[in-house]
Amino acid sequence: ALRSDPKSRTADLQGLGLVALNLLERNVTSTGSYVQQLLKRKWDRFVRVRLSDCSELYSEAVLHTRESIEAYRAKRYPDVQNWLSMVDTAADTCESQFKEKPGASSPLTKQNGDAMQLGALGLNMVAIIAGS
Repeated sequence: ALRSDPKSRTADLQGLGLVALNLLERNVTSTGSYVQQLLKRKWDRFVRVRLSDCSELYSEAVLHTRESIEAYRAKRYPDVQNWLSMVDTAADTCESQFKEKPGASSPLTKQNGDAMQLGALGLNMVAIIAGS
């Protein structure tokens, strides 16, 4: 994932952390836009309600990711970890609510999984940086 950003080739550990957070911001922003596109399609009530919830969750995730980037630049690592945990929870909640109905499947499984992986990457990098 980090290699997808050209800045990662020359970045130190601190720089790689910022690259990871920027990738997460792009992911949650594009996922939020994708959810808006999905909401324009016809869905049964169960899926529509969950997509609407996911839209709200991803709107919040974008804000939380931006807050985490600001906190990261200011080296407020506990705040970064707090914001990133909220982003992870948003993606996990979005995905898990589709499992409430037997046989239902989430149209956002890949996007939610990517957000959770990027969030975990950011959390791990912050833990390393904060501990060094």
